[in-house]
Amino acid sequence: MEAFTSKLVGLVDDVAATEALLNKQFSNIDTNGDGQIDKGEIVAYYMQHVAGADQAHAEVAADKLLQVLDVDGDHHISRDEYLKGMKMLQAKAAGK
Repeated sequence: MEAFTSKLVGLVDDVAATEALLNKQFSNIDTNGDGQIDKGEIVAYYMQHVAGADQAHAEVAADKLLQVLDVDGDHHISRDEYLKGMKMLQAKAAGK
């Protein structure tokens, strides 16, 4: 999952730029435009954007991402959960 989250996090020091980047990423993953990301959308994004990805690794990465970001436990990641969670992952990756 590290390769996937590092691709998603896109370490940017500028807060406004980070917010814009994360909103764009969310919209790119949310292919059906319902304002939530589900496991299928994560798997599809993973398969498309991670070199050498296979279905099994994509499924594991999606499960882990849902586990970390799906705060309310509804098996979907809302835009708010995504923004807050990815900022947390960004801070962790930067050692903050």
